[in-house]
Amino acid sequence: MSSLVTAHYTAQADLDYPEIEMTTPDFMHSNESEQNEDVEEVYSRVRLVLVWVLALMIIVLNSLVIGILIGSSKRHSRMYFFLFNLAIADLCVGIFDVVVDGLLELSEGMWMLGESLCKIHMFFKDFVLYASIYILAVMSIDRALIVSKPLQRLQNGRRLRWTAVLTSWGLSAVLSIPSAILHKISDHGDVQFCHIQFEDPKWWKILFMATFSSVFLIPVIIIVSSYTILIFVLCRRNADLRLKETRNSAKLSNRTLRQTNSVIFNRGISRSKFKSIQLSLGIVSGFIICWSPYFIYNLLEVFEVVKPHPMKIPIMILAYLNNVANPIIFFIYHHTLETRRERATSLETTLINSSSSSAIRLQKLTEEKFC
Repeated sequence: MSSLVTAHYTAQADLDYPEIEMTTPDFMHSNESEQNEDVEEVYSRVRLVLVWVLALMIIVLNSLVIGILIGSSKRHSRMYFFLFNLAIADLCVGIFDVVVDGLLELSEGMWMLGESLCKIHMFFKDFVLYASIYILAVMSIDRALIVSKPLQRLQNGRRLRWTAVLTSWGLSAVLSIPSAILHKISDHGDVQFCHIQFEDPKWWKILFMATFSSVFLIPVIIIVSSYTILIFVLCRRNADLRLKETRNSAKLSNRTLRQTNSVIFNRGISRSKFKSIQLSLGIVSGFIICWSPYFIYNLLEVFEVVKPHPMKIPIMILAYLNNVANPIIFFIYHHTLETRRERATSLETTLINSSSSSAIRLQKLTEEKFC
């Protein structure tokens, strides 16, 4: 999770709340305290297990994706270039975010490595998370450009994709600097914690809204705008092609006309481009699905619409599932693509063998006729 967001919940314990005298009997206090401790212990164990399972899945799955992309014959394509950078960012999220969160769960949040490493860790924690999200955003822009301006993408494809990815990594580094500045070490007796401290609650709202905008709102606006443009261009191109085909096919039979209309869309965009658009759309859909509950709940909690509750743990961890969903979606796409290639190769081989057999039979018949 972004340290800028989770800082709100970590540092709330540092604030002094007024004590309220209660007239409840002592034995009821004791029972309630024991029940709360038991519930907290259960949720702590569940959180610990979930974090380490997610860490293992993120690291293993994204490592496999990187290996597949390196060995693929299409590793130099635009789509695979973006997927390679996305897999690296997701792998780093697993290492710098999830694994370290698991270690902090084991130490009950205590930080024992000093303030310098606290700031460095929080910088990289946010850096890789931002990079993973912004690479998705620029990948959406690339998919829109490849359909709306294919000639420009063909002429300047390599330069534009490198510019887009380097911009994503660079912007992620810039946006992570405030996290390194704001995080400090605080002493609680003999124990130290690495977090942000604000005395005025309004700063938490400002901080959360800044994080919400940079991590979720702005990327979603970019993604939705890109795919809106893409769909608009495809629909307009499809309509133009249908009109042209209708004019040129006035004398065709109804059956031929239906067959023509069924392939018009494929004439507007190649099958490979269409499949890559499907893949990127699946990945960005996973991002929105995984991150929406996280930010909606935090938004309600920061503005005190709902009270903090241990059940928020699954919602918080759901955001990390985005880094698991990305490689899973890639594997589904890659498996489907390989299956279709095998079928195409098998069909081509069958046709070649059939043609060869027909040629041999024709040659024999010709020899018999003239002999």
